[in-house]
This record gives sequence, structure tokens and C-alpha cells, in this order.
Amino acid sequence: ILRHDYKNQIECIRCMLQKEKNTDVLRYIDTLTKRHFDYTEEHVKCSSSVLNAVINTKFSMAHAYGIRTSCMITTTIPDYLEYDISILLSNLLDNAIEACSHLDKECHIILSFAEVNGYYRLIIKNTIVESVLRKNHKLKTSKNNRTLHGWGLKSVQDIADAHNGSVDFYEKESQFIVSVLLMKH
Repeated sequence: ILRHDYKNQIECIRCMLQKEKNTDVLRYIDTLTKRHFDYTEEHVKCSSSVLNAVINTKFSMAHAYGIRTSCMITTTIPDYLEYDISILLSNLLDNAIEACSHLDKECHIILSFAEVNGYYRLIIKNTIVESVLRKNHKLKTSKNNRTLHGWGLKSVQDIADAHNGSVDFYEKESQFIVSVLLMKH
């Protein structure tokens, strides 16, 4: 049902874009996501317009919470990876923003994307006050409705598996770190 609805929603957006109904598209998307941003700042500009949109939207959200952000992309993102990288970034940045938004201290989210030894490596770091892995080593969602939440990390793992890669979670110097490796084709 979700896949069917999603496909219909994308077709609706596609049709409006073809007819250059940009204001209608934005209003429709705001309805779908139940979020509204008056302005999304341009924090990064890389070779991928899809990733620019994801990163700039998520970094604008982070800034709305007073969270500092940094980004370093040192490689060109290939077209075949754009969709999967956008899902990884959306899930992992949402988690980092959620974690930082509950802290009573200055927080920072750092994103890096590079090529390393035949792999693409995505790293996202966010500030922590105490060990997340010690309290919740399986990283289960803390949200009440577990049937609707907690799927993001499963999606991240599935994408890593599909690209013969890996996902690693660790902590270092008051930071929670997620490292995702995806084999280059």
C-alpha cells in the first residue's frame, strides 16, 4: 500500500513539475511531509543536485535547533548512487539532529563523503553527552510507536549490504559516529 501510494504521489509531483506549478509542488510536498520551511539555506553545493537538496534541507533543520554543521565531500557522487546516498543521508542526519536536539549543550554534526580503497565512505558524527552504545547497544528506537519508527537504521544496513559494504557505529571524543562503506562499481 505504501509503495503504491508513494508511486502515485511521485507521479503527481512529476506532473505538476512538468506544468511548472512549483508553488503547488511545494505545498503538496509540505502536506506529505507535514513540515514547512520558509527558507532552506545553501550550506553545500556538490556535483549532485539530489544530495544538495537533502543536505541543505537537513542542515537547515539542524540550524533551526542551534546545531552547528560541517560538511566535506571530496569525491563526485556517481548517478547510480544518488538515490541510495540520499536515503542514507536522510536517515542518518535525521537521527543526528534528533539526538542533538535533546542536549543542553552546544552540538555539532559533521558529514564527510570520500573515496577510500575501492569504497565510498560516508561518515556522520554528532555530539553526545554520554555513551549511546553503552545504554542502547542495539540502537533500538526510543519513540513510543515502534511499528512506525526505528526503520531508518535497517534501511541504512540494507543499502550497505546491497553495495557489498558495511555499517559501523562507534563513539570517540564525545561523538557518536556512523561510518558507511559502499563498494565502488
